[in-house]
Amino acid sequence: MSGILHHPKLGIIKYTYRRNARSFKAWWADGILMLTIPMSASPQQATNVIEQMADRLLATRPSAQSVFLEGTTKMGDYTITVEKDATLSRGLMSFARHDTDIVVRMSPLDNLESNDGLNAFILKNVHKLVHRHTAPTLERRLREIALALGLDVPTFSLAKGTKLLGRCSIDKRVSLSSFISLLPADIRDYVICHELAHLSDFDHSQAFHNRCDSYCRTIIGREERILEAELKRELRRLKC
Repeated sequence: MSGILHHPKLGIIKYTYRRNARSFKAWWADGILMLTIPMSASPQQATNVIEQMADRLLATRPSAQSVFLEGTTKMGDYTITVEKDATLSRGLMSFARHDTDIVVRMSPLDNLESNDGLNAFILKNVHKLVHRHTAPTLERRLREIALALGLDVPTFSLAKGTKLLGRCSIDKRVSLSSFISLLPADIRDYVICHELAHLSDFDHSQAFHNRCDSYCRTIIGREERILEAELKRELRRLKC
């Protein structure tokens, strides 16, 4: 059995009763407190333990990092400016794009700092704005990298996932998510090198990783494993 509690100090608590649990265990995950409760514990016992642990848990809460704050944020090929607009009611936002500049207007009553919901809403709408616009840039970059590596230029198609950023099909078609245009240039190029390596090796064998590493060193001047780790960190930061 599991559920969600709202604590005045700790915020959202996701709790789970476990049969094999012998004690209460709590930890932070993406700003939310996760709590494991023994099946033998009563609701009152759980409440008492939470209160006893509250001060210690607050002291160990990781600092939340907002993706967007008022002002300008650089994301890949795009510059996002967040402005307060007194004409907008709480919770309302407007989005506009001019080439690679995006302006987000929001109510002065909304606070972006440590607000995962508002940050996720902005990121989702920014991605929508750039989806079609970024296709020519990604296709051109795919072509540049393929030619630099001495490869035939594959057929390009545009996708929009945030979990699956690229795909290479057996008919030599490379699909790239528009989302990578919001990532740092080295990470974007790593995704492209990764998919180009799949033109020769469709699995993730050692031969594939050797090829991908060679491509990354040639194009980006950095190792595949380091770029892959940076990609994972960036996606965690964006909460994708």
